[in-house]
Amino acid sequence: MTGNEFLRGRVGLVAGTIFGSAAGPACAGAAQPSGSGAATCSSSSQQNLANWPALTLRPYQLLCMVCTLGEDPTGAKAGKLKPVIEQISRNPNTAITLRCNMREVFGFQTSGADEDTPEGSEFNKKRDLEILYRLQLPPGVTLPARILVNHLLGAISTVRDICGSEGAGSEAWKGCPKADKGYYEKGREIQLSLCERSCGMDYARAYAKEKASGKGTVVLVPPRSVEELAKAKKESLAAMYRAKETGIPVKPHTLMCAVCQYGRGIRPPCPNELYTVDGNSSYPCDNLPELLELVLKDTEVRIRLVEGAPWEICGPCPGWDAATQGCVHVLGHGGLTNQLRDLRMLRILGLRFGDTVNGQELYRLIFERIPSTLSVCHFPLGAQEDAFSVWTDGCGRRPVNNPFYEKGRKELMEKTRDVLND
Repeated sequence: MTGNEFLRGRVGLVAGTIFGSAAGPACAGAAQPSGSGAATCSSSSQQNLANWPALTLRPYQLLCMVCTLGEDPTGAKAGKLKPVIEQISRNPNTAITLRCNMREVFGFQTSGADEDTPEGSEFNKKRDLEILYRLQLPPGVTLPARILVNHLLGAISTVRDICGSEGAGSEAWKGCPKADKGYYEKGREIQLSLCERSCGMDYARAYAKEKASGKGTVVLVPPRSVEELAKAKKESLAAMYRAKETGIPVKPHTLMCAVCQYGRGIRPPCPNELYTVDGNSSYPCDNLPELLELVLKDTEVRIRLVEGAPWEICGPCPGWDAATQGCVHVLGHGGLTNQLRDLRMLRILGLRFGDTVNGQELYRLIFERIPSTLSVCHFPLGAQEDAFSVWTDGCGRRPVNNPFYEKGRKELMEKTRDVLND
């Protein structure tokens, strides 16, 4: 590699020359290995709705589900919650609609009183509304189970003041007898230690889940297994190298993530468990460090900009979901902010999904046009900063340029200048 190839390039991308704009689905390319757990790649218009089976629940049933797992971590043995718990733990993408017994403006979604518990109509209405308030969600909302479960675990630490007798002025408001026994709190503690909550979580969670599963413990949003993650790292990396001439499929904004990683000091070879930077464990492996290293060394590497989270780059991530080919980190909802990041970045670069570009030229363009992460990654929520939002994530809250991106960009540009002076 030479500095002028990296910084100035040979094809004039800024002027509009692009290597072979790809036709067909944006995620077509290197075949995923059989048995890897990766789903067949498809365009966004061909998403299989079977990946999102549907359930309708009352808000209080979310609490009952966690309470049940606190009383018996192996799950319900009978009753209405048994199939609900089994469905969610089998497929956390299940779309859950929360309905409650209401009139007036939200009467369109009313559940009626059929699912009321014996504590009475007023108690049931108050309980459902208290839960929705704590979750900052409206009646009738539909969200994937992985988002609802993770948000519930974070937002509601105890049910004593929601479901129990605390503060009740009469026997008519005495509440559920299980609410004061600590079952919900115990179930929440168990699930918080085992549920997949972020792609930045280490493999210790996968180890803990496997140990718990050996005892029959139900995990509502189970992380990928240690064996699957290790196998995915090996197979997806091989697929990435195979695709270097035809175009390695990459989710656009992750090219900036690779620069942030570089600024943090992360370099391949990456271990199968944790990155270690300055003695501190960071997040689990993806294939971005290897991608950046390959681009720096090989002037012929091509990158194809795609929707979704491609196997070749994201396959080994604990926050990668095989069924939807998507990114489910940041309490399950990271994919939404990342999709907008991709589109913001494409607009700035003047590119589109499916474009296949020389890797060094593409990074030169990124460094020229995106000196700061704010134009792509920032999602300020203003006064609602602490409220639940599917637009909330750590990178989005940062009010200044990511210092790791700034450092990585500077180091990469200096690296190429050093080559020019040799």
